[in-house]
Amino acid sequence: MHAYSVFPASSPADSNESMTTTFQKRQKEHKRQEKQKAKAEVRRNKAIARRTQERYGRAAADANSHAATVTDHNGHDIENPT
Repeated sequence: MHAYSVFPASSPADSNESMTTTFQKRQKEHKRQEKQKAKAEVRRNKAIARRTQERYGRAAADANSHAATVTDHNGHDIENPT
């Protein structure tokens, strides 16, 4: 009498599928880490900007924040004409 396996024998296609899945998981994890690094960089830059703003005031942190209100239609500075 032959002993039959409960699970069918794996075919080469099955192992290829698991390699693809492993590769996709690795790719997904890499993408997640890259996204995490990018978010950390944005947070770091915001913190630096906030500290700069606190230390030197708003004008130094964002020098052109008022540009729309103090320039003429040609973009020349009205407050500080040269």
